[in-house]
Amino acid sequence: MTSPTEKEIVAMVQGGATAEAEKQIVALRVQAMAAKQEVALLKDKLAALERELRQRASLSFDGQFYWTGEEPRREGPFCPICYDTENLLLRLQYRTVEEIDYDTGYTRPGGQIYYKCLHCSRKSRKDLPG
Repeated sequence: MTSPTEKEIVAMVQGGATAEAEKQIVALRVQAMAAKQEVALLKDKLAALERELRQRASLSFDGQFYWTGEEPRREGPFCPICYDTENLLLRLQYRTVEEIDYDTGYTRPGGQIYYKCLHCSRKSRKDLPG
């Protein structure tokens, strides 16, 4: 069913079919509201896609982790497994393994440093410069 034009509705009113003209006007209003909702939905989708494109443009992979931004304001690291499989940009948590002296029971911060993803539980050793 095509929508009536303004001239057709005016002709209905002039011909005495005001009830039919009102029905057509209400139908047009419903169509206009549906179109507004669709436009709003499409604008939201477009904004989400633009955000994703900006994020991908700022993302870099160093062979081990994903990072955003440029030096010296680089942020991360982010989990490569979660990003590659689920498109989730999740920051990895910095952890150290405590070293325990079993003779004395003394514990001290360890030299083993790694990052852990709290989503997928992946652990990655931090490559230290040296």
